[in-house]
Amino acid sequence: MCKNMRKLAKHFSLFSFLSETERLLKMTLEERRKEYLRDYVPLKDIPTWMEDVKSKNESDGENTKEDLQGKKSLSEKVSLYRGDITLLEVDAIVNAD
Repeated sequence: MCKNMRKLAKHFSLFSFLSETERLLKMTLEERRKEYLRDYVPLKDIPTWMEDVKSKNESDGENTKEDLQGKKSLSEKVSLYRGDITLLEVDAIVNAD
């Protein structure tokens, strides 16, 4: 009996997850934001790796182009964030720990 209950619970969990995912995907960004329980950090507020290096080099008076030669495509797609990752409004988080 316990085995069947575990199977049922696992099935129900998967069903709940899938139905919630479907519900959220149908919502607009504004509708989803109304359901947030606390503040969030939108992706547009997180500088890309290139933007971050550029701003640091400009403040140091260095040339950014030479530093990022060959890394341009990756550095324009990746952002480095230091802070509470649970507040990020993003689709995926990669943590190298």
